[in-house]
This record gives sequence, structure tokens and C-alpha cells, in this order.
Amino acid sequence: MNHFLLLVTACALVVPVALAQPKAKPAPAATPGGWVEGAGDGFKAEYYNGANFEQKVLTRVDKQINFFLNWRSPAPGLDPGYFSVRWTGHFYAPKEGIYQFSFVADDGVRLWVDDKLLINEWHLNRPTSFSGQIALEGKKLYRLKVEYSQMKPSYAAAQASWSFAGGPVQLLTAKNVFSTPPKPPVAAVKKPASKPARKTPSRPAVAKALAQGKVELPPQKAALLTIGGGKKDTLTRPAVPVEPVAAGNKAEPVTSPPPPAPGPIYFEQSRPELRPECCAVLDELATTLRKYPHLRLAVTGHTDNAGDFFLNVQLSRDRARAVADYLLGKGVAGDRIAWRGLGGVYPAAPNTTEDNKRRNRRVEFTLE
Repeated sequence: MNHFLLLVTACALVVPVALAQPKAKPAPAATPGGWVEGAGDGFKAEYYNGANFEQKVLTRVDKQINFFLNWRSPAPGLDPGYFSVRWTGHFYAPKEGIYQFSFVADDGVRLWVDDKLLINEWHLNRPTSFSGQIALEGKKLYRLKVEYSQMKPSYAAAQASWSFAGGPVQLLTAKNVFSTPPKPPVAAVKKPASKPARKTPSRPAVAKALAQGKVELPPQKAALLTIGGGKKDTLTRPAVPVEPVAAGNKAEPVTSPPPPAPGPIYFEQSRPELRPECCAVLDELATTLRKYPHLRLAVTGHTDNAGDFFLNVQLSRDRARAVADYLLGKGVAGDRIAWRGLGGVYPAAPNTTEDNKRRNRRVEFTLE
């Protein structure tokens, strides 16, 4: 009986055990349609001499539609007095809802989303904001086409933006626009490498080797083999020692999410200088930007509707620049701050009362 136990136990130790192979990680699922939000390149832009696309001059990719020009053209070779532009692309809708598309134009503009004409103002204009709404499904691409015409030698203005109905306005940029629809990625399937089969010695061969004393057991396993005395032979698995974590290998603490962007700060009428009460807000904002170095800041200046449109655009830019300069002085890198001015095109409240006008003389912040 003891010899039989010895033979069975030795076979159990010599015959290799197939180890459980780690499961291969599944390939990341392709984003529906093959696009990634934030990875666009902008609009395909076709520039023409003539107010109605008479003579094609050049084609390029524009990251956004955003120019305010005084007797100048937005591209080389264009007649600054009479030119036209056609922008086409695919807009990525991040979620389902009602979308508003807006365009500041001087002069004519037409805008389509998925072949639906939302804006049709093909005539002489002073710089004016036009808009249209459409219901879109989320996580999808939609065809987008914009046509612009400069119909007289004067100021030229073109700025395209979008928003959820009632939400903050954002420029149409490469963040959400693709000049050509991206192709879905083809995921490469990796086959696991096949391992050569291991030969398992037969039981008679094991018994013969054991009888001749040619089988050597590792010291750890030999100590587990007990024979004779009518006792039941057992094998026990030694406990795996737990190694202490070295002090230098401690996990990084979980970083708390950054705070939201501060609310707007306000300015005196016709003035770009920061008011004293604004400094505390900007100091706290500078601290946040230093604490979270991955964040970027967009600074947008606004005015009320009093006075000349062009002077208001410049005033709104001066206000945004004053904020950017203050943050630069507090140690925030310049490449993390983008600033712009929109004049009185996007009021926070109707300019019907003096109190509302004070609310419109502002600078707004967006953290990304």
C-alpha cells in the first residue's frame, strides 16, 4: 500500500500542471463612426474672388470661422472688397438636444446643417448676428455648410458658433468639426502565440525512474512528501509571502477635480481697466491654474450695445486682454490662455435697462 502511495504521489509531483493563462485584454471598442470628440481638424474652406463664387482662388483647411477685418481679405489673392467663401465639414454633436447655430456676418451668409437651411441672409448687412435651431441626436456627425459673401468694399466680419438652446455659446472649431468624415478604425485582431506542447512522461517511465533513484524532488516539495506508518499522505501548498510595499512605491493620491470656472467680472462703461474687486477673483483663478497645470483658460470680453459696433469689438478685446495680462503677471503661462472679444453681439441680458447694460459689460471664463 505504501509503495502504491509513493508511486501516485511522485507522479503528481513530476507530471507538470497546466498553468492558467491570463486572459487577453479585449481591444478597445471603436467609437461609433470612428471619430473622437476633440480630434477634428476644422472646415474645408474654398475662397473665391467675386461676391458669388465667380473665380476660385484657393482651398485650405480653416480651424474655425472667425475674422473681423477692415478693408483686408482673410486669405492671400482675394479682392478685399468683393469675395466669397464656402466652408464645409462635419459637426460632432456631443449629446441629444436642440442646437442653435449662430453667425455674425457683414455681409451675406447662408448656413445648412444636414442640408437643412437654418440661416439665409444673402444681402448687405452691418455686422449682425443671425441664428437658427435644429434637433440633433447625440454622438453623431452632421454635414455642415456655410457660405459667406463680402458684397462691398468695407468692413468684413464672419464668425460661426453653436450652443445648446439657452446654453453658453462656443465657436465652431476643430474641437467639433471635421473637414472630411473620418473612416472607422479597423481593429487588428491579435492571435495569442501558441506554446510548444510539453511532453508528459508515462506512468511506467516514472515508476522505473523512481525505482532506479533517478527522480530528484526539489527540497521544498520533498519536504511535503510523507511515507509509511499507515498515515494518509498529503500535499499542502505553501503560503505566498506578502512583500511589504517600499516607501517610494506608494500610490499617488487621488487628485480632487478642479473647481468650476468663476462667474463673470464686470467693467465700467467704455473702460477696459480691471476694477479692484476683480483682483480677488483673478487671484483665485490663477491659483487654480497653477494647481491644475493641464487646464486651459478661455477669456471672452463683451460690451453693452451703446456706441459704435467696431469700437465695442475693440473694447471687448481690450477687456479680455487686461485679464490675460493680469494672469500672466501671476505666473500663468501664456500658452494656456486664449482671449477674444465679441463686442455686444452676445448680451447676457436685454439692453433695455441700465442695470442690464452693467451686466453686459463683462468678461467670461471657460476652463477646459
